[in-house]
Amino acid sequence: MAVNECRAFAQGLESLGRHGQCPPLVHYARTILRDAETYAVADLENHLGQFAAVVEQLARDAPE
Repeated sequence: MAVNECRAFAQGLESLGRHGQCPPLVHYARTILRDAETYAVADLENHLGQFAAVVEQLARDAPE
């Protein structure tokens, strides 16, 4: 993914996290955003690779 696309993705996730009052999602989004803004490509790839696990954890932690 291009860095600009990753930045936009992170900003969208952060917005969702703030609106949904989900601090773990906001934290994850800010991590990706930081990686994108500093061009830390290896870290960015690593954190993006964790997205499915983050979604699964959020689903498990969500109130029913």
